[in-house]
Amino acid sequence: MSKMKLKIGEFSQMMQVTVKTLRHYEQRGLLLPDEVDEWTGYRYYSIDQMQKLQSIRDLQRLGSTPHQLYRWSMESGGPGEMAISHSNTYRINTICLPHSDGADI
Repeated sequence: MSKMKLKIGEFSQMMQVTVKTLRHYEQRGLLLPDEVDEWTGYRYYSIDQMQKLQSIRDLQRLGSTPHQLYRWSMESGGPGEMAISHSNTYRINTICLPHSDGADI
């Protein structure tokens, strides 16, 4: 069974972000397209990536900088891997949130 693929414009509309934002996240290494067509250069995203994008946006709203998001993404397997637990909340606070003392959110 193949995954449903969405062109970058379709994915951006569904997630209410701009294509420019998705390209920025790609450049930063935060959210890479699931596939890039080698002939056309079209970027395709999967439905599975919606949660990862939402996690990135949520962490940004909490005040994380792009550098902090990237660092956390590299250390934890990415925002899409986020699970709600005490230990992960502590990790998010200490790694991603500016001026955090590690207290629970």
